[in-house]
Amino acid sequence: MNTFKVFLSVVAFFLSACSISSVQSGSDLVTVGEGDVEILVPSSLKVLAIDGRPVSSPNLADGQYRLQVPEGQLRIVVQYEGNWNTPDESGYIIRWHPVAIDNDFEAGQRYVLTHAPVKDRQQAQELSEESPIWLIGAKQKITGEPVKGETASIQYLPVDENGDVSRLKEMQNMWRKARPEEREAFTKWLEQQK
Repeated sequence: MNTFKVFLSVVAFFLSACSISSVQSGSDLVTVGEGDVEILVPSSLKVLAIDGRPVSSPNLADGQYRLQVPEGQLRIVVQYEGNWNTPDESGYIIRWHPVAIDNDFEAGQRYVLTHAPVKDRQQAQELSEESPIWLIGAKQKITGEPVKGETASIQYLPVDENGDVSRLKEMQNMWRKARPEEREAFTKWLEQQK
């Protein structure tokens, strides 16, 4: 009987070691971007752009990656992409329509991008029109809004009911993308206009 207990203890030890080692620690995550805000993203979601700037999301078979962004109001455009191969075929990729998530990100906070559970290829295809993708933060859950326009020419900035981008939003977007020396030159020019 004691031999059996020892055997069970050894088996339990090895099983627990396997389960612990299969969890991906935060330091092992592929990191994309820079900033004080951390967003965990499953490998099935591809971040296409942040405030109009294209993002090169990692191509991971499974797991998750870390997206770091600066604090403040940002628009993230994201898309589900699943590889639903069968033994008879390869490269069967299902992509949902891209969605945009607007949020005022706070430094030091951790957020999670996620999507509705997908159990099989048929469900992945059925959900492609809805694109149920969310950003979950400490205070709220934000549902992604469908991006208007064709996928090849995605509107990365918020649009009004007529499909137009306001000049203010365009200027704010350019300001966020500008390098410090460009901002300084623009500020000097703006002062001269008064």
